[in-house]
Amino acid sequence: LSGGRFKVEVYDNNTIGASRELVEGVQANEIQMAECSQSVYASFTDELMSVGLPFLFKNRQAGYDFFDSEVGDQIADVIAEQTGVRIVGYFENGIRQLTNSKRPVTSPDDMKGLKIRVMESPLYIEMFTEMGANPSPMAFSELYTALQQGTVDGQDNPWTIVSTNAFYEVQSYATDLSHTFDITCFSINDKFYQDLPDDLREVVDKAAEAAVETNRTLSIELENEYIATIEGGGCQITRLTDEQRQVFRDATAGCYDWFRQNYNPTVSLETIMAKAEEVNAAN
Repeated sequence: LSGGRFKVEVYDNNTIGASRELVEGVQANEIQMAECSQSVYASFTDELMSVGLPFLFKNRQAGYDFFDSEVGDQIADVIAEQTGVRIVGYFENGIRQLTNSKRPVTSPDDMKGLKIRVMESPLYIEMFTEMGANPSPMAFSELYTALQQGTVDGQDNPWTIVSTNAFYEVQSYATDLSHTFDITCFSINDKFYQDLPDDLREVVDKAAEAAVETNRTLSIELENEYIATIEGGGCQITRLTDEQRQVFRDATAGCYDWFRQNYNPTVSLETIMAKAEEVNAAN
C-alpha cells in the first residue's frame, strides 16, 4: 500500500522478547509495532482490564461489535495518551477455555486443589481464586514445560493456543468454559504513528483493518480443526451446558465488585458494561 515507502520486518515466536518486553519496545520506539495479549497491558494501564472480566460477552460476534465500536476507539485513545502505545486493531486470540491434567471439570467444586497457570494479570488471579482454583501467574513462554513437569496442573487459553502449542500432549482434560473473550492488541508507537504523513498514517490504518479481518476470519475457520487436533491428541473435552456455565458465572460475579474496589479506569466499568449489554442483546 505504501508503494515501497515502508519496509516491514516481522519477528515472530518471541524472537525479540516476550510480551511485556514487546510493549516496552514499542513504548521506546525500539520496535514500531507489536501484537500482544490484553493481559500484558495490565502492567501499563487499567483501561483493558475491565474487558477481561468473566462472561462479559455472550459470544465472539458480541466481542467484535464491542471492540469495533466507539468504546473500543475510546479505550485505544486513552491507552495511547497514558502509555504512548496506540492500538490500531483488536485481534481475536479466541474464547478462553480450561485444560488440566487431573480430572474433568464441570463445576467450581472440580477446580478445588487445581494449580492453574494464569496470565500475569491481577484480574485472572482473582477470577480463578473465585472459581476455587489455586492460580499461579507465569509467563507464557514457560508454560509448556511447567505443564509437562507438573509444576502446574492446568491453564486457560483459547483452542487455538492449546492446539498450536500442543498443550494437549501434556493435558488430559479440557472444558469449554468460555469465561472470557480474549483479544490481542495490534499496536504502534503513537509518536511514530502521529509523525507519519497523512497518507502513510492512512496506509497503516488500512493495513491494520485488513489484518484484523484476516485474523478473525481465520480464527473462525480454523477453530473446528483445532478442536479436532486436541481431541485426536487424546485430550478429553467436556462441553458444558448453559446451566453448568451459569454456575461458573455466579461463582465469579464477585470479580465485578473486586474491580470497582481496586480500579478506576478513565473508560468506566459502567460504560463497558452498558456497551457489552447492548452488543450481547444484538447477538
